[in-house]
Amino acid sequence: MSSEEKNLKNKKSAESSKSQVQALDKKEKTDSKKEEENESKEAVKLNGLFAFKMSMSTFYNEKGESIPVTALKYEKSFVSQIKTKDKDSYSAIQMAFKAQKNKRCSKAIIQHLKPAGFKEGARFIKELKQDVVENVQVGREISIDSLQKGDLVKVSSFSKGKGFTGVMKRWNFRGGRASHGSKAHRRTGSIGQHTEPARVFPGRKMPGRHGFKKVSLLKVPVVEVFSEEGIIFVKGPVPGARNTLVSIQKI
Repeated sequence: MSSEEKNLKNKKSAESSKSQVQALDKKEKTDSKKEEENESKEAVKLNGLFAFKMSMSTFYNEKGESIPVTALKYEKSFVSQIKTKDKDSYSAIQMAFKAQKNKRCSKAIIQHLKPAGFKEGARFIKELKQDVVENVQVGREISIDSLQKGDLVKVSSFSKGKGFTGVMKRWNFRGGRASHGSKAHRRTGSIGQHTEPARVFPGRKMPGRHGFKKVSLLKVPVVEVFSEEGIIFVKGPVPGARNTLVSIQKI
């Protein structure tokens, strides 16, 4: 072989090795990008969730014991804002869930939720006070696996509203005499003195709006979590009617 042919072969081998190196670099870059995308798509675990009350049921454990439970439906929620002590004087994670049409949302909400991946607005935007987790980013999904079987949680929701009621139903007053001629069967009765102090003291139990108050239950055990169906079972009753938004937070 002549020297020219040898030089050509060496050039070709060098070019092929360069192309192989470039291809390997591209593969590494694409793999790293895919890993970053997968990490960004992975759901985040927090200290609590928001879910909707479905109904009460009975759950049977491994021993065959019946446990009264309340089923809570978890809707996919995404991190919409991260609040820190430096900027907002307290640390919390804001989450948005249940998409809503643009015509039902203000422009401010639509612009606020764009970084979180919402093409439209959201019906619910709630905060969960906790220390900021390292891998939390705006737009990441919040995992239902944040709660596990056996966790003790604080459950908060609004109780059923019963409208304007009297003192017997609202405060369990005994009521007046039920005999014929009595004009105070279900009336309030005395609410204060006469000329002194000549006023009704604040806080007196009287007729008014009954129910629809925020009620919190402490140390409620999580009986079971079905992540695929998005259902959480907690022991005992939960305040509120069906489809009431319930806050579930670890103690």
